[in-house]
Amino acid sequence: MSEKLLLLDGSSYLYRAFYAMPDLRNSRGEPTGAIYGVINMLRKLLSDQDTNYVACVFDSSEKTFRKDIFSSYKANRSSMPDDLVKQTEYIYKIIEALGLPIYHSNSFEADDIIGSIVTKILEISDFNVVISSGDKDLSQLVNKRVSIINTMSNDILDEEGVARKFGIPPNLIVDYLMLIGDSVDNVPGVKKIGPKTAVKLLNKYGSLNNIISNIDEIPGLIGKNLRDFIDKFEITRKLLTIKCDCDLGDRINSKEDFLIKPMIYNELINLYTRFDFNLWLDEIKDEYYYSNHVNDRELFIDNLLRDVEIVDSIDYLYSFLECLNNPGVVSVDFIFTSTVPMLSKLVAISCFSNKRLFYIPMLDHKPDNLYLQKNYILSLLKPWIEDSTKQKIVHNAKNCFHVLYNEGIELKGVRDDVMLQAYVLDSHNNISIDKLSEKYLQIKHNSYKEIYGKCKEIDDFSDFDIIASANYSAKNSLIIMELCIEFSKLLEKDSLNSIYDLEMKISNILSIIEINGVEIDSNKLKDHSLNLSDKISKLESEVFNIVGKSFNLNSPKQLGDILFGLMKYPLVKKTSAGLHSTDESVLRKLSNDFLLPNIILEYRSLTKLKSTYTDKLPSMVNINTGRLHTTYSQIGVITGRLSSSYPNLQNIPVRTDLGRMIRQAFVSREDYLLISADYSQIELRVMAHISDDTNLKISFSEGKDIHSATASEIFDTDICNVSHEQRRSAKAINFGLLYGMSVFGLSSALKISRSSAKQYMDRYFFRYPLVAVYMEDICKKAKKYGYVETIFGRRIYTPEIHGSSINNRQSSERAAMNAPIQGTAADIMKMAMISVHNWLVKNNMKTRIVMQVHDELIFEAHETEVQILKDVLPSLMCDIVNISVPLVIEIGTGKNWSQAH
Repeated sequence: MSEKLLLLDGSSYLYRAFYAMPDLRNSRGEPTGAIYGVINMLRKLLSDQDTNYVACVFDSSEKTFRKDIFSSYKANRSSMPDDLVKQTEYIYKIIEALGLPIYHSNSFEADDIIGSIVTKILEISDFNVVISSGDKDLSQLVNKRVSIINTMSNDILDEEGVARKFGIPPNLIVDYLMLIGDSVDNVPGVKKIGPKTAVKLLNKYGSLNNIISNIDEIPGLIGKNLRDFIDKFEITRKLLTIKCDCDLGDRINSKEDFLIKPMIYNELINLYTRFDFNLWLDEIKDEYYYSNHVNDRELFIDNLLRDVEIVDSIDYLYSFLECLNNPGVVSVDFIFTSTVPMLSKLVAISCFSNKRLFYIPMLDHKPDNLYLQKNYILSLLKPWIEDSTKQKIVHNAKNCFHVLYNEGIELKGVRDDVMLQAYVLDSHNNISIDKLSEKYLQIKHNSYKEIYGKCKEIDDFSDFDIIASANYSAKNSLIIMELCIEFSKLLEKDSLNSIYDLEMKISNILSIIEINGVEIDSNKLKDHSLNLSDKISKLESEVFNIVGKSFNLNSPKQLGDILFGLMKYPLVKKTSAGLHSTDESVLRKLSNDFLLPNIILEYRSLTKLKSTYTDKLPSMVNINTGRLHTTYSQIGVITGRLSSSYPNLQNIPVRTDLGRMIRQAFVSREDYLLISADYSQIELRVMAHISDDTNLKISFSEGKDIHSATASEIFDTDICNVSHEQRRSAKAINFGLLYGMSVFGLSSALKISRSSAKQYMDRYFFRYPLVAVYMEDICKKAKKYGYVETIFGRRIYTPEIHGSSINNRQSSERAAMNAPIQGTAADIMKMAMISVHNWLVKNNMKTRIVMQVHDELIFEAHETEVQILKDVLPSLMCDIVNISVPLVIEIGTGKNWSQAH
């Protein structure tokens, strides 16, 4: 594959960034918005475009040759704003410090320099060229090896793209512009000829020269205007044709002239410090550290990998065991078979200990040697693995725990889990070993999928070359150690050790909860499936009766044809493929005015519940335990909330009859009951504490129904007289604000006018003014620091808060409002799980935690312990933190989850 040169139209970046960004300023009061915007777009583009060859091209402030031949050229353009002038110098400095070549000339515009570079590079190399710009004039440069990417829209213009966008091929772009003119640059065109007419003429005659040759056959005003303009075409061609032979001196001799150079770290650190770009500053300081140490680290790792000791003899086995039992921490990599850890089998182990690397295959490569078979090796490893005093560093301790548990071994003594370290440092991190290695160590490494992607059963692994497998796993264990060293420093620097400690404790408890599992009534689920099938069939019939014919309800295309073709419903939005969208948001909008979308929404809800739960759950019961064992993830949600999979318990509807129907199938065993302990409105209580709003705190402190209390405030009525409708509106506002709901969102949720929704929200903020202050302040903090925090110090980064997309910025602001609240609630739930688990163990209770869903803990409690649990759970779960409003749990019991909930 040919390499590529990336050409950035820096001048278009300048103005885009300046007008798109808010008026950002540093602590000195200097404008920084354009600097941030340009460099941010630049960084993103370099991340998306995989190349080492780049050039940034800028216009000169001097008069160029076009001004000499046409004095009115660009006469309608105002001079560069003073604030942009101030920032341009520093934009150049940062780009140069990033190691990127900059090109500009006092005689030529950026387009001419780009054209000249393109022409030269195509001559001296086999490179393809990608031009990053939104300037339509550059389309004339497009050919088989040259394309344009618009960073704002992500449109890519190759030859077909140009023809699709303009209706003509790239070689006619200049003729096209000569006909229509260029108002941006004040270049005149032919009167009464716009884009459509220009395309029609060019497609008919093939070029402007041919149009002129046949001008007498063009009738009417268009023909007259063309004839009147003939003598001006020569000058407009010179103005509109990109000059591709500019004299750039000796700056372009070979493709190496465009190589990205090493960063000038000291200069970048000074510039980022000056302009308060703190996230980039932290990143560059890390990169500076790595740039000075990565060569030594890579050399260190490469040298060790040359001496991997593969345990393929009894002597190596005992040497390995002796090394393990020496003092010191050991980094361990476990290779296992499945992405579902409770169904996995161990394939291999590698360890890094006392500067020695060991790889132990577990596949009986020498079945004739009893001493090297898996069972014998594990019997010798078991005492070390189960020794809590032997410190181990791993990646994804919970998964490792399950795989070893399947082999009859209990993993203890895990000092650090680099996966959780990475998550706590930045919950947006891709936590795979290879991605963490590349980001934090600057060391490339294969992924598990690249090596073992097609392996599903343990026998599949036996075909791998043992040397290749050993090198891969051994390198994993080395990287785990190196990552732990780096992450430990960063956690200390950012004061995140307490949050990391919380995650480590929860990891161990989640392992136990997953092993506990929960019993389900498969027969009841089968009955529910039959019942759902009947309801689904009836809904299908209703749809077909309304439409007048049958079709595939599960086909988005067919459904789109029915809704917007046959039924003539108003178009809401299209998919990326250009089809009429029929997603949930579209159907919900249409359901306000039409019956059919309501039926389809109900149909989808029932089919999803049937396929996901009533049909599937019985097949997920573990054949060995007879119970259902979900898998919890600590890294699935950026705010710290837990998620679950296989099955996803979080998606079971909470307050619907169908949700209760599914919950009925989660049952307790004989002599036990299920206990549900559900935090009451915990996120609203956290909001009251964080915002410190007096009225909101009083409502909770006095034990009022918060939604009725809010309705009383915003509708100015006694709480006793609050209607059901008023309480529903207040509830929508209370919970909507947690997620940064807008006036439009509230009007949609309540199906009221925007003016009424605005009136409700204005009243709300009048009664709870500090909530509004909190929302404004937290957005400011997110913009200033790039992250927000829970009350316990968990960081949630907001990377798009200064992004170029308005939608992304607004979404990031909403996330910034909600993240400290949801994250704090998640931290409290984890603290509660630790508190309750430790109490159960300490008191030798038969009761076990079997599920955690949203704000709810579910226990399987022995009948003799139910009342004890009901007495102690409020203090165990509500007295663990000291906040300014009381925490409350609602406790229920029953033979099934629905009864308990």
